[in-house]
Amino acid sequence: MHREYAIMKTTSFSKEGEFMQTLKCSNCGAELPVQNQFVRTVTCRFCDSVYLVRGSDSLESMGQAASLADYPSRLSVGMRGQLRGRDFTVLGRIRYSYDAGFWEEWQIGWDDGAPPDWLEEDEGLWVLYKRERIKSALPAYDTIRVGSVVPVNTYQVFVTEKRKARVTGYE
Repeated sequence: MHREYAIMKTTSFSKEGEFMQTLKCSNCGAELPVQNQFVRTVTCRFCDSVYLVRGSDSLESMGQAASLADYPSRLSVGMRGQLRGRDFTVLGRIRYSYDAGFWEEWQIGWDDGAPPDWLEEDEGLWVLYKRERIKSALPAYDTIRVGSVVPVNTYQVFVTEKRKARVTGYE
């Protein structure tokens, strides 16, 4: 398998102490700003090339991103906002499709330096997903039923929906 690599141009911190890295697209030459040290993939906004961030000095080409049709949302990549008193920047978006439609998840980077979280948007409803290391065994996917309660670490998670989905686009 042939992989292309792009070399990082600069890494710096803004005057507010925010992380900023500028990479270069090996396909079209455009700058690829990375505004969060936890970002692992980046998409060129000009040619839709997708790259895996490889350490601190290069990118690995992963192909092309599917174009996302515009859909009304209160969020957009690069937008800044506040949630529960914490400032954030929208880093990216993934669209998932399934038999009854689609939903989107927005990766948000916290200004306080904490690892990014995901904010799900589905039919006007919002859910914030926090990163959690799984410390206990999880039941097999086929055994989980809608309406059941699944133990995850110290939490009891009520299953409201169970479907298979696929990624249909991202930015």
